[in-house]
Amino acid sequence: MLHSEWILADGVPTLVECAARMPGDMITALISIAYERDVIEAYLRILRGERPALPARATGAAAIEFLIAPPGRVTAVDGRRDALRVPGVLDVQVETKVGQTVPELLSSAHRSGHLMAWGATPDEAANAARRAAGQIRISVD
Repeated sequence: MLHSEWILADGVPTLVECAARMPGDMITALISIAYERDVIEAYLRILRGERPALPARATGAAAIEFLIAPPGRVTAVDGRRDALRVPGVLDVQVETKVGQTVPELLSSAHRSGHLMAWGATPDEAANAARRAAGQIRISVD
């Protein structure tokens, strides 16, 4: 999404403000994985007026699975290494730590982490992400 403000200065349109907002929830990372192209770098080049060569189609698919711990005080976090061993998994981020109190899930800020996976098809990527998320165990009392 891009917002810009222009004025006429001596009859010439002049850019005075440009506010760009990238999509949230790791969408730019997912697109970058699927298209094998740094989306943020390409977007910034477009904002500079360049026309970077962009792929016509994705080379694969990417999926994300968000980790949600139940509310309570965290007593154990296990399974990260097992999740990383699932074929197709690219990254596992567990933000919740032992001793931390997990609040009720009211916003994306209350998620316990995420993992990303790649696959030849959307189903393959989603299945890898789901299998890996099943390896993560966050225990609370």
